[in-house]
Amino acid sequence: MKTLLVIVAAIASAAAHAASPCDGRALPEGPVPTGFEQAEFGVVRRACPRTELGLSGVGRAVIEQENFYANLRGGVRLDASMQPFPQLEVFASGEGFVFNQVIQSYRATHMGLGDTSIGATLLAFGRNGFALAPTARLTLPTALGLYQHSFPMGLEAGLLGLVVPFEELRLHGGLLGAATWAVTAADSDDRGALISNVGADLVLDDWVSVVADLNAQALHRADLDRLTVGLGARFAFFDGLGLEVGAVIPVAGAERNLASLVLRGAWRFQ
Repeated sequence: MKTLLVIVAAIASAAAHAASPCDGRALPEGPVPTGFEQAEFGVVRRACPRTELGLSGVGRAVIEQENFYANLRGGVRLDASMQPFPQLEVFASGEGFVFNQVIQSYRATHMGLGDTSIGATLLAFGRNGFALAPTARLTLPTALGLYQHSFPMGLEAGLLGLVVPFEELRLHGGLLGAATWAVTAADSDDRGALISNVGADLVLDDWVSVVADLNAQALHRADLDRLTVGLGARFAFFDGLGLEVGAVIPVAGAERNLASLVLRGAWRFQ
Protein backbone atom coordinates (compact mmCIF):
# COMPACT_ATOMS: atom_id res chain seq x y z
CA MET A 1 0.00 0.00 0.00
CA LYS A 2 2.81 2.39 0.87
CA THR A 3 4.46 1.74 -2.49
CA LEU A 4 1.18 2.42 -4.27
CA LEU A 5 0.77 5.77 -2.45
CA VAL A 6 4.30 6.78 -3.42
CA ILE A 7 3.60 5.95 -7.07
CA VAL A 8 0.29 7.84 -7.04
CA ALA A 9 1.96 10.88 -5.41
CA ALA A 10 4.75 10.83 -7.98
CA ILE A 11 2.27 10.65 -10.87
CA ALA A 12 0.21 13.52 -9.41
CA SER A 13 3.33 15.62 -8.87
CA ALA A 14 4.51 14.99 -12.43
CA ALA A 15 1.08 15.90 -13.85
CA ALA A 16 0.95 19.11 -11.83
CA HIS A 17 4.47 20.03 -12.94
CA ALA A 18 3.64 19.38 -16.58
CA ALA A 19 0.58 21.62 -16.38
CA SER A 20 2.38 24.38 -14.48
CA PRO A 21 3.18 27.61 -16.34
CA CYS A 22 6.53 27.67 -14.52
CA ASP A 23 9.15 25.97 -16.67
CA GLY A 24 12.89 25.44 -16.78
CA ARG A 25 13.81 27.92 -19.51
CA ALA A 26 16.85 30.17 -19.11
CA LEU A 27 14.93 33.11 -20.59
CA PRO A 28 14.36 35.79 -17.93
CA GLU A 29 10.70 36.48 -17.15
CA GLY A 30 8.49 38.79 -15.12
CA PRO A 31 8.62 42.60 -14.98
CA VAL A 32 11.69 44.58 -16.09
CA PRO A 33 13.90 44.36 -12.95
CA THR A 34 14.74 47.98 -12.20
CA GLY A 35 13.07 50.87 -10.40
CA PHE A 36 13.52 54.21 -8.68
CA GLU A 37 13.79 53.51 -4.96
CA GLN A 38 16.16 52.15 -2.34
CA ALA A 39 17.46 48.71 -3.44
CA GLU A 40 14.59 46.85 -5.21
CA PHE A 41 11.77 48.59 -3.35
CA GLY A 42 8.81 49.09 -5.69
CA VAL A 43 9.97 46.53 -8.27
CA VAL A 44 7.45 43.69 -8.69
CA ARG A 45 9.05 40.24 -8.99
CA ARG A 46 8.15 37.20 -11.07
CA ALA A 47 5.71 34.61 -9.72
CA CYS A 48 7.67 31.44 -10.60
CA PRO A 49 10.42 30.26 -8.23
CA ARG A 50 13.93 29.87 -9.59
CA THR A 51 17.39 28.98 -8.35
CA GLU A 52 19.72 31.43 -10.05
CA LEU A 53 22.54 33.90 -9.61
CA GLY A 54 22.40 37.29 -11.34
CA LEU A 55 24.55 40.38 -11.88
CA SER A 56 23.12 43.72 -13.03
CA GLY A 57 24.34 47.12 -14.06
CA VAL A 58 21.71 49.76 -13.24
CA GLY A 59 21.43 53.51 -13.61
CA ARG A 60 19.00 56.40 -13.40
CA ALA A 61 19.15 60.19 -13.58
CA VAL A 62 17.30 63.36 -12.59
CA ILE A 63 18.28 66.31 -14.79
CA GLU A 64 16.49 69.65 -14.25
CA GLN A 65 18.29 72.41 -16.10
CA GLU A 66 15.72 75.02 -15.09
CA ASN A 67 16.49 74.32 -11.42
CA PHE A 68 20.26 73.87 -11.95
CA TYR A 69 19.90 70.40 -10.41
CA ALA A 70 20.98 66.87 -11.31
CA ASN A 71 21.07 63.57 -9.44
CA LEU A 72 23.00 60.78 -11.15
CA ARG A 73 22.99 57.24 -9.77
CA GLY A 74 24.51 54.03 -11.10
CA GLY A 75 25.82 50.82 -9.72
CA VAL A 76 26.27 47.07 -9.77
CA ARG A 77 23.74 44.75 -8.15
CA LEU A 78 24.18 41.10 -7.26
CA ASP A 79 21.09 38.94 -6.74
CA ALA A 80 20.55 35.31 -5.83
CA SER A 81 17.56 33.07 -5.35
CA MET A 82 17.19 29.44 -4.36
CA GLN A 83 14.43 26.87 -3.94
CA PRO A 84 14.70 24.95 -0.67
CA PHE A 85 11.46 23.34 -1.86
CA PRO A 86 10.15 23.34 -5.46
CA GLN A 87 7.34 25.80 -4.66
CA LEU A 88 9.36 28.12 -2.39
CA GLU A 89 11.89 30.74 -3.46
CA VAL A 90 14.02 32.69 -1.01
CA PHE A 91 15.98 35.56 -2.49
CA ALA A 92 18.43 38.34 -1.69
CA SER A 93 19.74 41.29 -3.64
CA GLY A 94 22.54 43.67 -2.76
CA GLU A 95 23.99 46.76 -4.38
CA GLY A 96 27.67 45.85 -4.31
CA PHE A 97 28.74 49.24 -5.59
CA VAL A 98 26.83 52.51 -5.95
CA PHE A 99 27.88 55.84 -7.44
CA ASN A 100 25.52 58.69 -6.51
CA GLN A 101 26.25 62.31 -7.39
CA VAL A 102 24.09 65.36 -6.67
CA ILE A 103 24.90 68.51 -8.63
CA GLN A 104 23.37 71.87 -7.70
CA SER A 105 24.96 74.94 -6.05
CA TYR A 106 27.39 72.38 -4.61
CA ARG A 107 28.40 68.85 -5.64
CA ALA A 108 28.07 65.83 -3.35
CA THR A 109 29.22 62.31 -4.26
CA HIS A 110 28.76 58.94 -2.60
CA MET A 111 30.60 55.81 -3.69
CA GLY A 112 30.37 52.54 -1.83
CA LEU A 113 27.93 49.87 -0.79
CA GLY A 114 24.24 50.27 -1.54
CA ASP A 115 21.21 48.76 0.12
CA THR A 116 20.09 45.14 0.42
CA SER A 117 16.77 43.35 0.15
CA ILE A 118 15.75 39.85 1.27
CA GLY A 119 12.49 38.01 0.83
CA ALA A 120 10.55 34.94 -0.19
CA THR A 121 7.91 33.89 -2.73
CA LEU A 122 5.65 30.85 -2.38
CA LEU A 123 4.06 29.33 -5.48
CA ALA A 124 0.66 28.61 -3.94
CA PHE A 125 -0.99 27.54 -7.19
CA GLY A 126 0.55 26.62 -10.54
CA ARG A 127 -1.39 24.63 -13.14
CA ASN A 128 -3.58 24.96 -16.22
CA GLY A 129 -1.55 27.92 -17.47
CA PHE A 130 -2.06 29.95 -14.28
CA ALA A 131 0.20 30.69 -11.29
CA LEU A 132 -0.47 32.62 -8.09
CA ALA A 133 2.20 33.37 -5.51
CA PRO A 134 2.26 35.43 -2.29
CA THR A 135 5.52 37.29 -1.75
CA ALA A 136 7.22 39.45 0.88
CA ARG A 137 10.43 41.49 0.81
CA LEU A 138 12.37 43.47 3.43
CA THR A 139 14.73 46.30 2.40
CA LEU A 140 17.73 46.88 4.68
CA PRO A 141 19.87 50.06 4.98
CA THR A 142 23.31 48.63 4.26
CA ALA A 143 24.63 51.77 2.48
CA LEU A 144 26.34 52.68 5.71
CA GLY A 145 28.54 55.40 4.26
CA LEU A 146 25.46 57.25 3.00
CA TYR A 147 23.27 57.32 6.12
CA GLN A 148 23.93 59.26 9.30
CA HIS A 149 21.71 58.92 12.38
CA SER A 150 18.74 57.69 10.29
CA PHE A 151 18.54 54.33 8.54
CA PRO A 152 15.59 53.82 6.14
CA MET A 153 13.87 50.44 5.82
CA GLY A 154 11.00 49.08 3.75
CA LEU A 155 8.63 46.13 3.76
CA GLU A 156 6.47 44.92 0.85
CA ALA A 157 3.96 42.07 0.70
CA GLY A 158 1.32 41.01 -1.80
CA LEU A 159 0.40 38.67 -4.62
CA LEU A 160 2.12 37.84 -7.91
CA GLY A 161 0.41 36.21 -10.86
CA LEU A 162 1.19 34.59 -14.21
CA VAL A 163 -1.22 33.59 -16.99
CA VAL A 164 -0.04 31.68 -20.08
CA PRO A 165 -2.91 31.60 -22.60
CA PHE A 166 -0.56 30.00 -25.13
CA GLU A 167 3.11 29.14 -25.25
CA GLU A 168 4.28 32.33 -26.94
CA LEU A 169 2.51 34.75 -24.57
CA ARG A 170 3.14 35.03 -20.82
CA LEU A 171 1.08 37.63 -18.94
CA HIS A 172 2.44 38.68 -15.55
CA GLY A 173 1.31 41.03 -12.82
CA GLY A 174 1.39 41.85 -9.14
CA LEU A 175 -0.21 43.93 -6.41
CA LEU A 176 1.76 44.87 -3.29
CA GLY A 177 1.19 46.87 -0.16
CA ALA A 178 4.30 48.52 1.28
CA ALA A 179 5.56 50.53 4.23
CA THR A 180 8.75 52.49 4.86
CA TRP A 181 10.19 53.81 8.09
CA ALA A 182 13.53 54.82 9.57
CA VAL A 183 15.55 53.52 12.50
CA THR A 184 16.43 56.81 14.15
CA ALA A 185 16.51 58.59 17.49
CA ALA A 186 14.30 61.30 15.98
CA ASP A 187 10.72 60.94 14.74
CA SER A 188 10.47 58.43 11.92
CA ASP A 189 8.77 59.53 8.70
CA ASP A 190 6.59 56.43 8.34
CA ARG A 191 4.81 56.02 5.00
CA GLY A 192 2.71 53.48 3.12
CA ALA A 193 2.41 52.69 -0.57
CA LEU A 194 0.48 50.68 -3.12
CA ILE A 195 2.49 49.10 -5.94
CA SER A 196 1.12 47.37 -9.04
CA ASN A 197 2.30 45.84 -12.30
CA VAL A 198 0.73 44.33 -15.39
CA GLY A 199 2.82 43.17 -18.31
CA ALA A 200 3.48 40.63 -21.02
CA ASP A 201 6.39 38.57 -22.32
CA LEU A 202 6.13 37.76 -26.02
CA VAL A 203 8.31 34.71 -26.71
CA LEU A 204 9.61 35.03 -30.27
CA ASP A 205 11.75 31.89 -30.13
CA ASP A 206 13.29 29.58 -27.54
CA TRP A 207 16.17 32.03 -27.12
CA VAL A 208 14.56 35.47 -27.40
CA SER A 209 11.56 37.38 -26.03
CA VAL A 210 10.41 40.97 -25.57
CA VAL A 211 8.62 42.39 -22.55
CA ALA A 212 6.34 45.37 -21.94
CA ASP A 213 5.09 46.55 -18.53
CA LEU A 214 2.77 49.13 -17.03
CA ASN A 215 3.73 49.93 -13.43
CA ALA A 216 2.21 52.23 -10.83
CA GLN A 217 3.10 53.35 -7.32
CA ALA A 218 0.81 55.54 -5.22
CA LEU A 219 0.48 57.16 -1.79
CA HIS A 220 4.17 57.01 -0.82
CA ARG A 221 5.31 60.56 -1.55
CA ALA A 222 2.29 61.77 -3.54
CA ASP A 223 -1.19 60.63 -4.55
CA LEU A 224 0.49 59.17 -7.64
CA ASP A 225 4.20 58.65 -7.13
CA ARG A 226 4.69 57.38 -10.66
CA LEU A 227 3.10 55.67 -13.60
CA THR A 228 5.78 54.01 -15.69
CA VAL A 229 6.21 52.00 -18.86
CA GLY A 230 8.82 49.24 -18.93
CA LEU A 231 10.31 47.85 -22.13
CA GLY A 232 12.96 45.18 -22.56
CA ALA A 233 14.50 42.39 -24.61
CA ARG A 234 15.56 39.01 -23.25
CA PHE A 235 17.90 36.31 -24.53
CA ALA A 236 18.90 32.79 -23.54
CA PHE A 237 22.26 31.15 -24.22
CA PHE A 238 23.51 27.63 -23.58
CA ASP A 239 21.42 25.73 -21.02
CA GLY A 240 21.19 28.26 -18.21
CA LEU A 241 22.45 31.73 -19.13
CA GLY A 242 19.88 34.49 -19.50
CA LEU A 243 20.53 38.11 -20.50
CA GLU A 244 18.15 41.05 -20.47
CA VAL A 245 18.31 44.75 -21.22
CA GLY A 246 15.50 47.10 -20.26
CA ALA A 247 14.29 50.57 -19.40
CA VAL A 248 11.51 51.85 -17.16
CA ILE A 249 10.26 55.31 -18.12
CA PRO A 250 7.93 57.54 -16.05
CA VAL A 251 4.95 58.88 -17.99
CA ALA A 252 2.93 60.47 -15.16
CA GLY A 253 3.11 61.28 -11.47
CA ALA A 254 5.58 63.00 -9.19
CA GLU A 255 8.65 60.99 -10.26
CA ARG A 256 11.55 63.24 -11.31
CA ASN A 257 13.89 60.62 -12.79
CA LEU A 258 14.05 60.52 -16.59
CA ALA A 259 14.40 56.72 -16.73
CA SER A 260 15.80 53.69 -14.96
CA LEU A 261 18.02 51.37 -17.04
CA VAL A 262 19.21 47.82 -16.44
CA LEU A 263 21.51 45.28 -18.07
CA ARG A 264 21.31 41.93 -16.26
CA GLY A 265 22.82 38.51 -16.77
CA ALA A 266 21.83 35.45 -14.75
CA TRP A 267 22.68 31.76 -14.62
CA ARG A 268 19.73 29.55 -13.80
CA PHE A 269 20.50 26.35 -11.90
CA GLN A 270 16.89 25.18 -11.44
